[in-house]
Amino acid sequence: MKPLTDKQRQEWSAVYRETLALAEFMDRYVPKLSEAIRKTEEPRHPSSSYLAGLKESRKDLLEMTSDLTGHELRELDQYLRQKLRVSLDSLQVKRLEKIVALRQKGALTTDTQFRLIYGRHEQIWSDPAHEQEATELKALMVAYENKIAHRSKKQSSV
Repeated sequence: MKPLTDKQRQEWSAVYRETLALAEFMDRYVPKLSEAIRKTEEPRHPSSSYLAGLKESRKDLLEMTSDLTGHELRELDQYLRQKLRVSLDSLQVKRLEKIVALRQKGALTTDTQFRLIYGRHEQIWSDPAHEQEATELKALMVAYENKIAHRSKKQSSV
């Protein structure tokens, strides 16, 4: 077996630190979650398989954050900034890309899209740096709620 390269060790370390920080924060909801991550601190061969597993754990933890309230998301963001000097947004690139696409589309068509937009709005609504985004997200949610209410009214009158 070849030893890991410096690049492989650096990538492992970065993913491990991010995953562990997320798990430590989420321990308050799922006790001992971080214990499982700590067991993977040292990369093993085949490193690509273990790294893929660690990345999947990070992805799962990020998906778990979608159930957090806006206040909890802001707490998590602050925790990550203090612990790792990274923002929650920087770890949630795919989530943000979906949100940008929905903003560009200008309409929500499913409850899943609504929840995604709602979670983001809850996360940023009080941050002056995100004022325009929060306003646009609120408009998308109001339009969706109005559409659903109109549809419900229409169906109940039939």
